[in-house]
Formats: sequence, C-alpha cells, structure tokens
Amino acid sequence: MRMLVLLCAVLALAAEDTAADRIGARARGFEQRLDQAFAPVAGRLDGWLRQRRAAAAADLARLLPGRTRDDRLFLAWHALHLDPGQREAAAVFAEAGVPGPVDGQGRWLVAAPRPACANAALVEQVLGIVHPSFQDVVGVVRRDAPETAAYWRELSPALQSLSGALEGFRGADQPLAMTMLAYYWPEAKPVRAYAKTHQAPSRQRWWANHVDQWLLDHELAGIDCLTTKPVAGPAPTTAGDRRSGGPMSWRFPELLRRCRVEAVVGLPVRLAVLDGRGRGVSLAVDAAGWRALAMPAGTLLATGPTATGAALLPVLLELRDGRVVVAVGGADSASAALPAGAAFAKLAVETPWQARLLRVRFLGEAPALQIAALAAPAPEPWRAERDRQMLNRITTDFSDTSVEEVVDFLGKVVGAPVVLAPSAAPLKDLPVSLRAQNMTLADVFFTLERLTQLTAAPTATGFELRWR
Repeated sequence: MRMLVLLCAVLALAAEDTAADRIGARARGFEQRLDQAFAPVAGRLDGWLRQRRAAAAADLARLLPGRTRDDRLFLAWHALHLDPGQREAAAVFAEAGVPGPVDGQGRWLVAAPRPACANAALVEQVLGIVHPSFQDVVGVVRRDAPETAAYWRELSPALQSLSGALEGFRGADQPLAMTMLAYYWPEAKPVRAYAKTHQAPSRQRWWANHVDQWLLDHELAGIDCLTTKPVAGPAPTTAGDRRSGGPMSWRFPELLRRCRVEAVVGLPVRLAVLDGRGRGVSLAVDAAGWRALAMPAGTLLATGPTATGAALLPVLLELRDGRVVVAVGGADSASAALPAGAAFAKLAVETPWQARLLRVRFLGEAPALQIAALAAPAPEPWRAERDRQMLNRITTDFSDTSVEEVVDFLGKVVGAPVVLAPSAAPLKDLPVSLRAQNMTLADVFFTLERLTQLTAAPTATGFELRWR
C-alpha cells in the first residue's frame, strides 16, 4: 500500500468550480434524477409489501383451527408481527389468557417474546410464509413489472448521460471521474477502456440502484445457497426436495454488519458466518443441543436444547447491531453479544450437510434505529464551524490506502479531528484508491461514503466516520 500526498495543506475556497466540483455535481445530479424517478415507484412497492404481509398474516390465521394451544400461540404471534390488526390472531392470545405482542393501539411490543413451538413441521411452514424466498419478489421488480417499469426506463438513459459527462474529463482529473463512474456503472465502456492503460478504478463497493436498495432495506434480498454456486467446495447435489454436500462457502457481495441465516437442515451441522480472517460466529447443532461460538477462539456465546423428532430442523442465526440471536426448531430464541468489531464476508457450512432451505438474508437497521436517525439534530454552536470546514479544499492521491490511514491524513489537514467510530472498526483496513485535486472536504466525504459505506457525521470536536 502507498499514499502519495500531493498537497498536505488545506487550500482556500476557490472562486471558480474545479473539475472535482463538476464531477461531484454530475454524481449528485445523477442520484437526484433517479431519486425523483423512484419516488412514485417506492409508493407502489410499499403498497405491494403491505398487501403481501397482510396476505401472509391471513395465511397464518387460516392454519389456526384444530391446532394445539402452543401451536396456535406460535402462529398468532407471527401473524400479528406481520399485521398487528389481524383479529383472529389477537383473539388467540385473549382466549389463552396470555398477554399478546400488540398493545391496545395496534403497536408492536418490542420486548414481546416469541412463543415456543415443538412442532418442527409447523415451524418450517411458518418460516416459509413469514420470510419469503428471494424468487417471490422477482415478479414485482422485473424490468416490465407495472410497479417498477418506469424506474427501469429512466435508469438506462441516466447512466448513459453520466457516462458521457464523466468520460470527458482527461489528464489529472480522469482518475477521479473513472472512480466515480466505476462506482455507479462498473461495466461502462469508458471504465473498461481506462482500466486497460491505467490502474483499475477502485471497486470495493458498487452502487445499489433504488430498487435493489429498497429490497435490502425491506429484508427481501440475499443469497439462496441452494441455487448459488459456492466460492469454495463443490456445488450441492439434489435428491428429491433436499440438497446435500460437503464443506463449502458463499461470499457476500460486500462486508455486512447484519444478516440472518435461514435454514431447514439435517443434523449434525455446523454453520459459520465469518469475515476474511476467520473471525465471526459458528453455530453447531446436533441431537444433544446447539452451541454458538465466537470464532476463532471458540468462546461460548450461547447454548440451548435441540428439538427432536424431525429429519430436518428449522434453524435461524441472526447477527444484527451487536447481537447474535439463535432459534433452533420452535424453541425460544437465545441472544448474546457479538464479538467487538464484527463484520461478515461469507457463510461457511463446515460439515457434510443436507437441507431443504439454506439462504442468507441481508438485514437493515432495526426500526427503532431508523426512527431515531430521522430526528432532526438540535442546533449547536459548533455546527457553523463544521459547515465552514466542509468547504475547505484538499488534494490527495490514495492508492490502496487503508481507511485508517485515510482518516489519519484527513484529521491532519481539515483543521479538526477526524476519527473512526467504533462501528467502523471492521473497515479500518479496507483499501481506498482515490485521487482528488482541489476537492472540497464535503465531496471527499461524499466519495468516501460510496467507496467504503462510511458516513461522515459532524461532532462537537470534529468529524466521525460511521459504518451505517
């Protein structure tokens, strides 16, 4: 790795726009154009999701008659989680004399525990209804779908326009222009042509279009491991409604802070969600019980019993916001703190296995965190100083430079400390390649966010880079 600093002093605000300003303006204009195109599409997709959730809740309610008390409570809890207004489900808790998970105003009670269920077949059926397969949403997001067709029609000309605008930058401004274009459109002809004669533009991350981002935000995207070729190990074989194989792994498209493994698997089995250095969480399940371990040390995080009597057992392993949550069969979930600095790059099945379901679902922030993020910050006297510093100009050349070194450099030249938040610690070694001449700090942060997922937040002492 190397970092060549072309200008280590902060420059005064230029009277005229620089090439870096124009490149940033093209990128912002591209995003704003598609923001506008997606606004009506988002409403249609949200409506489709509400209908889908209500239909799934009704499907669960139709399974209620003739069930045992525990099965009915289990079904009703999930139905209310999908649709707090589901009357049949609410009645189940009232009849059983058990407090329900929804209050009198139809609001979900976050602390409401999931009822236990010993019926593994029912647990698997509920899993399929509550957590839709990724194929289930293809019909609503395909190019000719009524809900999204208008957005797809706008996307292609918007990309072509961006490509044409950025292709015109030459000389010392070309690396920044191609880095930005490679983020939005990695296969653009100008990017491929540039890579033949120059260092390939940084591609640690790529842009998620608005439809893909909506799928991610609503936990409708991920990897179906039974239909996706593994990066290590032979492809699984098929026998009836099951697939099986030996040890293998699937890599995520980028580092994740939040994901959930959803599986219906035979025992014994050992699953692990890991980073590139073997750090993460391993879940071993056999007839005697299950154990969640922090890897690579093998420290016990949580343990519990295993329901028996089923050839294949539903298993959930959720990693989100510093917690690991495990549910095996219909047993109540167990939760434990994740190892500090956890970020995940792959799912590994470390034993021979057979499964009817095996997928990784990418998760968003918890709703409470999303609501909190929308709260307008109270005005602070130091904000005016941060706004002024955002207009300062710097010139650097980062070539496979670690995030940690980039942050250290920025802290020296912007006139205020720049630090990594604890949430960003897993990304400190991520390489960054970015050449920028006379670029405002605001545009540097704008570009870094797209290359690294790190968002700059002003603070009373300086700037903090946070992993969203």
